[in-house]
Amino acid sequence: MSDPLGLIAYRSWINESLVSLFHEAYRLAKDTNPNIVVISDDPRTGQNNIYNFSDWKGSYDIVTHQLFQRSIPNIDIFGFLSKRLADLSGAKDVWPVTHVEEYPASFTPEEVLDLLSNAVRGGATGFHFYLRDIIGLRAGVKHLVHEYCGAPDRYQVEMSALKLVNQIPYLNFPEPDAALFTDTDSLRAQKNKSLLDQTLYAFLGYGAGVWFKFINEDSPMSLSDYKFIVSAENEYIKEETLERLQSYVRDGGILLLLNPKAFSFKIG
Repeated sequence: MSDPLGLIAYRSWINESLVSLFHEAYRLAKDTNPNIVVISDDPRTGQNNIYNFSDWKGSYDIVTHQLFQRSIPNIDIFGFLSKRLADLSGAKDVWPVTHVEEYPASFTPEEVLDLLSNAVRGGATGFHFYLRDIIGLRAGVKHLVHEYCGAPDRYQVEMSALKLVNQIPYLNFPEPDAALFTDTDSLRAQKNKSLLDQTLYAFLGYGAGVWFKFINEDSPMSLSDYKFIVSAENEYIKEETLERLQSYVRDGGILLLLNPKAFSFKIG
């Protein structure tokens, strides 16, 4: 499907159907045993074009997401997705699946430590690991079988980091006075994944040293809490969301739009 409005409708329906299922499953699990720990769906990167994440609240005890660090200069996927997931879901416990095994690349122990640190800076409070070597198994060459057997130095770092992150207290982050706004419908309208928000994450955080929060159309906080809001994913937007942003500007807020097609398509 290439029609943007069709993609918005289809992906919105998928999101609503799945989130309804998540909430129902959570209620059933807790009715069966209140002590059951419920972990959220485990989306891959492409599912950011479907999920809103703000509507996941009340359907999990631990929220997770797969993290793949591709070879893209200046793009920190681990930090970006950990923070986006933590901010939008509002989750206290964020345990992403950090793919540092022999899968997206062949990382050194030092690179693994750096990647896991990026996730923690983004808001991760724990980790899931997938330690089998699937790529080697499929290729039939350089098959490490498992991190424990094929990459013992890297395995030691992974296990040490896992123990450490479960021992330290929750980190105290400063209150953000800036926000990065993304309209979910603008993501759903895209046939391919965009790197605009990832680039902004690097520019604001690593470049300008700004502590900000990811927000979308369903974020509950008042926009007046922010000195400025920056946005690049905003071509498709609902009328009520646009009015909320316009009201923020009328009240003296600074809205920086980095998209020449911003608000081109208003959705009723």
